[in-house]
Amino acid sequence: LDKFGILNDTFMFTVTNNSDNEQNYVVKLVDSADIVSTIPNNDIRYQLMVGEEIVGTYNLSSGGFIDAGTLAGGESINYGIKVWLDYDATETDGVWLPQ
Repeated sequence: LDKFGILNDTFMFTVTNNSDNEQNYVVKLVDSADIVSTIPNNDIRYQLMVGEEIVGTYNLSSGGFIDAGTLAGGESINYGIKVWLDYDATETDGVWLPQ
């Protein structure tokens, strides 16, 4: 349930444009584990914060997309994310089974 998921610790990170030019960026949650069994993205829930503002609570998209934007040279943006397994996720969704 989301009411328990949002009690998780927040992972904070900053995206910084260290160049002098405007740059686009994309924030994604990707599976880099070298294992056979993975959790399908749509079974992963997350709450996104930009700065101090909670943007919303979502299921992760199939491509792992979280957010995107443009930063001016030297500009930064702060993010916070809480991640948990969807309450309705089951083994039949492939969560614990080899694919």
